[in-house]
Amino acid sequence: MILTDVVRIASTAAVAFGIVTGAFWISALAVILTGLCESVFTPASRALLPLVVGKAELLTANGVSAVTRNAMAVAGPAVAGGMLLFVDPILGVLINCVCFVLSALALVGVPDLARGGGRPPLTPRGYWDSLKDGAQAVRSTPWVWMFTLAGGLQMFLVVGASSVLLPVASVQTGWGESAYGVILAVYAVGGLIGGLVAVRIRRRAAVTGAVSIALFSLAPLGLVQDSFAICLILVFAGGAALQVGNVLYDTLFQQHVSQEMIGRVSALMMLPSTAVLPLSYLIVGFAADLVGTDSVLLIGAISAAVVTTGFALLAPVRRLELVKNE
Repeated sequence: MILTDVVRIASTAAVAFGIVTGAFWISALAVILTGLCESVFTPASRALLPLVVGKAELLTANGVSAVTRNAMAVAGPAVAGGMLLFVDPILGVLINCVCFVLSALALVGVPDLARGGGRPPLTPRGYWDSLKDGAQAVRSTPWVWMFTLAGGLQMFLVVGASSVLLPVASVQTGWGESAYGVILAVYAVGGLIGGLVAVRIRRRAAVTGAVSIALFSLAPLGLVQDSFAICLILVFAGGAALQVGNVLYDTLFQQHVSQEMIGRVSALMMLPSTAVLPLSYLIVGFAADLVGTDSVLLIGAISAAVVTTGFALLAPVRRLELVKNE
């Protein structure tokens, strides 16, 4: 995780360099490198958390993480908007470098859990052996591959469509140029509340998480409303529901997957979602031109909600519970 932060310090600086010099291909390559680092950082962070806190505290720890992320998602755009009034936009990119420096320094403060008996040693494996072990763990755990499939469909049907069409829809509705930023801020506030709520859920966590993620699928329906107030209510509810689902499933994952496999399995679980997202971006644009923005959002939201609700009814999911306090 520290190594990926160091790489992202350099890649973010390269983004700024490409913008200043007009060499946008440098910025594009640097952004790709930053994304690759994120694909390493996220599974590693999921594997690290159970080593830092006990199983009984995992739900609270994941909830606090979700609250922090969403609080920053509210504060970040506000700070950025204020900066644009007074400083050159390139400074905002350079501040990202500082953020990655702070992240790396924070991680340096985490004890070396590989020493002193704090962590069971990983079995030395080559890359392909690690990949095979992770794939076997995913295949042999039904709820894991079911959730991986549901997450990929959710990403394709909802996240891709919303990401591409949210700016378009907010302009077409005539809500004004500031509507896009307001919608993102309200979504983040919903996520903050969802993180606080999730830490209180102890019973039927897997089913509750799946239903919550299904409710998130309905958030794009706010973009097809004439009323901006109704849109904000649905977006707020969607942000809260998604964070409830994410916190619960991160906790279930960390509690029920063997410690040595968490990083490998988490990386493989991310693979379908990250693979389908560029395809979703590509298809959504053409589909919106053919049938309209509202139709694409409606079809994606309803389809994803039905699929994820069906996932909640499956036996391996219904039988999954949070581990009781030790």
